[in-house]
Amino acid sequence: MSQPQISRFRDTLGVNIAKWINVRTQGAVKATFLEAATSDDDDPRADEYRRLSASKRDLKPLEFRKAQDMSFYLWQRNPIARRMIAILVEFCTGDEFKIEVKIQSKDAQKKWSDVEGRLDAQEVWDEFSEDPINRFIQDLPLFIQDFLINGELPLMMFPNLTVNPAEPGTVSGDGHVRMGYCDPSNITQVIPELFDVRQIKIIMVRGQGDANETPLTAVRPNIDRSSDRYGMLEGQVLFFRLNHVVNQTRGHGHLLDTADWLDALDQFLFDALEGIRLRNSFFYDATIDDADEEKIKEIAKELTVPASGALRVHNQKVKYDVVTPDLKAQDIERAMLAYQTFIVGAKGYPVMWFGSGADTNKATAGEMAIPTMKMIRSMQSEIRKVIEQVVKYVTDQARIAGVLKLADNEKIDVRVSMFDPEKKGTEDMAMGFNQMVVGLAAAVREGWISPETAKRVIDGMLTRIGVAVDPNETVQDLQDELAAAQADKAANDMYNTPPQPGNTDPNAPPDEQNPDGKQPGKRGAKGNPFTASYMRRLSRDAHRMIDEARK
Repeated sequence: MSQPQISRFRDTLGVNIAKWINVRTQGAVKATFLEAATSDDDDPRADEYRRLSASKRDLKPLEFRKAQDMSFYLWQRNPIARRMIAILVEFCTGDEFKIEVKIQSKDAQKKWSDVEGRLDAQEVWDEFSEDPINRFIQDLPLFIQDFLINGELPLMMFPNLTVNPAEPGTVSGDGHVRMGYCDPSNITQVIPELFDVRQIKIIMVRGQGDANETPLTAVRPNIDRSSDRYGMLEGQVLFFRLNHVVNQTRGHGHLLDTADWLDALDQFLFDALEGIRLRNSFFYDATIDDADEEKIKEIAKELTVPASGALRVHNQKVKYDVVTPDLKAQDIERAMLAYQTFIVGAKGYPVMWFGSGADTNKATAGEMAIPTMKMIRSMQSEIRKVIEQVVKYVTDQARIAGVLKLADNEKIDVRVSMFDPEKKGTEDMAMGFNQMVVGLAAAVREGWISPETAKRVIDGMLTRIGVAVDPNETVQDLQDELAAAQADKAANDMYNTPPQPGNTDPNAPPDEQNPDGKQPGKRGAKGNPFTASYMRRLSRDAHRMIDEARK
């Protein structure tokens, strides 16, 4: 039986079954078979069906591919769409981007702190990211860009691990990971767990021209508590999604919801440019009074377009005018701004970021930027999750291979630093920091907060402005360092006089009597050495030196 015959038979069978169901249920149930998936990969109508394992919230395969193609088309040809993607990429990468991989241990108080001298986790990550095939840091802007355009980021993982068939559970290899990028347009199906659709189980891919699909295991944590690999990531492909609800298996690009509006703005601008071209055109109009059609045709043959500065002589029955079209297009700019404001505002961007800041000042710009900063922070959080998963997979493979070893009370801590969208200028930060320190000092002095709490607040502020703070440093450590510095300063202070021999003269002034030989004017560690008697003695010595010099 040929393929067209199979298709006709399937359609006829489906229609007959649907009629039978309607008759048996007296119309209470209406059967629809368009949702069912065909098992024939060469069915020309396969794109019209939704697979049985797919969520009803997902677009049909043909519609999904069209959405991806449209997003790429807009990014490639629409300046506003391209700028919206570029802004997010720039905020998620740049000069301040840094990935640190630390090893932390948990103490008796169940507090995590960095293990000093443990650089092996960072070395494993550096070896992966600097691999000439992986080029992770170098290609990260491209990954983020494609992630925003397509709404999906499939990263293939190839660890250098070989299972020993003679000894199940044992592997050989150094665990070094090579990474590849899978084109989202090659993904034909995403299969989740039946009872937890959040967990992606299998990803079906098919290359261009391939007839068969290839199943790939999604990377997930090992949930076998009896395994020594419990909690470690295992699988073939790390699959990330954007803009989806819980029971959607596919992600959607950043431009999808505004695609129609961006296309409409394109058409509007092209029409506006065509109108401007027409408004710039003109023509000459000649009016001839008391002339019949034959006379007008005769005069028209003799008329020519006048050159610049030419002289034309005529009587009162002939009138020459230059006419331009009046298209009433004075509202084009206002309409274009309304289009643009709607599009960029719907995505959370201020319109001033797209060249329309005529009605914006510093005060309004600062207020309008707040929702944008929250949106950018949310996107940074998504990218941070992607990087953390990649780092965890790389370090887990090193642990499986035995290259990286952790104790039971140790863990990997990933720190991804990005540009802070809410970072203020140096002057504003200095003023705010000074006010915060004064307020914290007053709160500690009144007993409202502890010195340790005040230090945590200050450490958080310093970290936010990019200053590295030792997390293991305590208030007592700082006080000990301060006391040692003060003692060293006092010992080398030239204004503090050394201990003097005891003065037991009963006729000496009371404040100059020093029977114990103590340092004059010293009132403990916080005393003031510049007492009245000390200053008088300095004055007498100075006057005596002056008198001797005069003699």
